Amino acid sequence: MRIPQSYIQKCKVVGHVFQSIFIFVGLCITIAVFTKDGETGGATRYYLALVRQHILWERKRKKELRANSICSASSRYQP
Repeated sequence: MRIPQSYIQKCKVVGHVFQSIFIFVGLCITIAVFTKDGETGGATRYYLALVRQHILWERKRKKELRANSICSASSRYQP
């Protein structure tokens, strides 16, 4: 069963897609900077740490959502 989405929800999805694309491009540029010889500044390391934290947070959130949906689905069919 599909839940209808409003215009604002669709705009939020588009915004998150663009955000993911920008994060991916930034991550690629950061990796390219780390592969070059020389020193890297603190801002590059900070950005890489933020991206890593974001990925870990998303992974944890998806795991919790899956666990909650399984629990709520099984509780609906209890006699």
